Amino acid sequence: MGEFLEPGNVMTKAPEGETLWRAPVRFDTAAGTSPSLKIDVLPGKASFQLKFQYGDHWTTKEFRY
Repeated sequence: MGEFLEPGNVMTKAPEGETLWRAPVRFDTAAGTSPSLKIDVLPGKASFQLKFQYGDHWTTKEFRY
């Protein structure tokens, strides 16, 4: 978990530095509810996925390299 993330607080100040990716996001309804922001990194052969869930909303984004 990043140093700037605090359990129960999703409105913390973002870390300084270059923005690597910025785009609109669409959340879907999750089957379960997460009590705090949950971020999973799923590695692939030439890519990885970031999965985000907060409450009953989730989204995923695949990055290729």
